[in-house]
Amino acid sequence: MLKRKLQIGIAGYGRLGRALHTYYQERDNVANPRYEVYVQDLKAGNFEEAGMLDILNICFPYRKHFVSDVLAYLKEHHPFLCLLHTEVKPGTTKEIRNWIQNSGIYSEIAASPIIGPKNDLLRSLRLFKKMLGYDSETAKELATIHLRELGFQIFPMENSTNAELAILVAQSGRLVDQAWAQQRARICKTFQANENQILEVINQVWNPGFAEYGKSEMLLPVEKAKVIAPPGLQPVCLLNKIKPAWILNAVLKSNRRRTKEEAFKRPLFIYTRITLMPFKRNLQYLLNRIDELRRILLSKLKKSSKIK
Repeated sequence: MLKRKLQIGIAGYGRLGRALHTYYQERDNVANPRYEVYVQDLKAGNFEEAGMLDILNICFPYRKHFVSDVLAYLKEHHPFLCLLHTEVKPGTTKEIRNWIQNSGIYSEIAASPIIGPKNDLLRSLRLFKKMLGYDSETAKELATIHLRELGFQIFPMENSTNAELAILVAQSGRLVDQAWAQQRARICKTFQANENQILEVINQVWNPGFAEYGKSEMLLPVEKAKVIAPPGLQPVCLLNKIKPAWILNAVLKSNRRRTKEEAFKRPLFIYTRITLMPFKRNLQYLLNRIDELRRILLSKLKKSSKIK
């Protein structure tokens, strides 16, 4: 007797959603498929074909109406379990759970944010343990069974808020390191120092020495300064809204400054085109006005010469 396929929904089909979809395909049995996966994004998807879902995976980024968007999916598809794989404001899972209990929706929800580089999330799914934060034993049981069936090693958290906060703190710490790399590049430029050689000291002298001492907390990251893309700044932005801090503001300020510095490195005509774009119409109007005044002046000069 054939088993019924699990009806899986993936809401949000960006990098995270596509990576998770591919992961489901990798873990499925081709001869005897266990999953029927439906995907939905803002512009397209096939959720209307799904009807009732067993598992709903939330993969779209946190935004203003995130909670109401998730609740809309839950009300329409009534999954047994909803998993939040994205980075959210701490307390979001509990907030959704409270809404579920008050609205009569029979769904469980758990937080399981994905750890790893944003540009290689599929490999991250294969390599990293899966954090799991829950606020009920039923959610814990359902999520544990499903994630283990997919081949994940689970790292259980005391509650959903701990899981939500853990990923934000870890990612923000990494962003602080990147902001320092940006500032270090400015300091080296001020003193006309060779930044590559300074990085070699950290990489070949400092880190190996402290590794021999067994003091792993003294090891320093070695990377060059670069612009942090806006999606990568979300952990800092979320934490800064909840608990503003000078160091989080410094990360955002340093990155804005680095963006301008990178723009100056581009060919002059590209930078000019970018920076003058907002003033293009005003500039054209000014040139037209100057040309008009020149014609008026010439016509007046001609008239005065005729009178004489």
